[in-house]
Amino acid sequence: MNFLKRYGHLILLILSIFSLNWFTARPERVEFFYSRGFYPLLVSVSRTLLGWIPFSMGDLIYIIIIVFCLYLSLKKIRGFLKSKNKLILFKSASKRLLLVFGWIWVAFQVLWGINYSRPGIGTQFKLEESRLSTDDLHNLAILLVKETNRYAPGRKKGPYSHKEQIKVIQQAYDSLGTKFVFLKYKNPSFKASLFGVIGNYMGYGGYYNPFSGEAQVNDKLPVFGLPYTCAHEVAHQLGFAKESEANFIGYLAALHSIDSSLLYSANLDVFLYANSALRRHDSTAARLIFEQLSPIAIYDLKEYTKFIKKYQGPVDELTTQFYTQFLHLNNQPEGMQSYSRVVGWVWRYMKKTAG
Repeated sequence: MNFLKRYGHLILLILSIFSLNWFTARPERVEFFYSRGFYPLLVSVSRTLLGWIPFSMGDLIYIIIIVFCLYLSLKKIRGFLKSKNKLILFKSASKRLLLVFGWIWVAFQVLWGINYSRPGIGTQFKLEESRLSTDDLHNLAILLVKETNRYAPGRKKGPYSHKEQIKVIQQAYDSLGTKFVFLKYKNPSFKASLFGVIGNYMGYGGYYNPFSGEAQVNDKLPVFGLPYTCAHEVAHQLGFAKESEANFIGYLAALHSIDSSLLYSANLDVFLYANSALRRHDSTAARLIFEQLSPIAIYDLKEYTKFIKKYQGPVDELTTQFYTQFLHLNNQPEGMQSYSRVVGWVWRYMKKTAG
């Protein structure tokens, strides 16, 4: 009895981690039972409960936890310095900290993280995962630069209201959902981040909160980048955890949109990925295609460069390193480069639908 009382939480945590590892070892099991079974029901409830609230409950919870942890840490440090049994206190605190982080990881996995073990876009859309040739990249970059220029004149210049953002994204996903039932998006719940300008220094455009089911968007970004960022975060809400796959789903939603700003935002973003990939094979061709961008797109990219330089610093670098490690731990060995894999999915999808 004393043994269970002393080590019961640790044993339960180890069993939970073992069970999760066993479950996620079979991607087809994850897809059937979790990604298209339990998870959609879970997020439907969370978005219904929190979606109507005008501010981010998830961010508010984060802020409360951060403040509480700082208070508790200062209190524990003070007690530790005064104590005569520092080694015992250190062991006890380490054990509790290990348990807390362990259960947070388990909760993260159950609420969303299991989606990292899905079979992937290639299986879901029946796309072969073949390597793109230089000609493929060249043709895709040309197509995307034309689409970018096509929608550039109609892009929104001023800031979006929250209602406008929801309307644009909802229409795109409603249209996409008629073609792919598993991409229907109900009870929208994406909101501006409460962290405001702090997000600029941390270098993020948006993020999904698995504990509240909300998608947060950094509304301090240059306005031309917001629509695609919103579409990307909604894809995370729909259970597409990997960054390249969320980019692909967001791009598909844009293709089904009637909004020029979303179409411009998505095509410009994916063009930059495609042209960057082409540059590694043929820098001259990439430069010539880049020069075909309309003056509107060139202006927006210059403004974005100014924006990045203004907020770039040690906090941004630290955040990038942390998130890179996070991606490595969650089946994305390319790290931050995983975003760019959208190029392959977009090209394969276009070839399949064109044929």
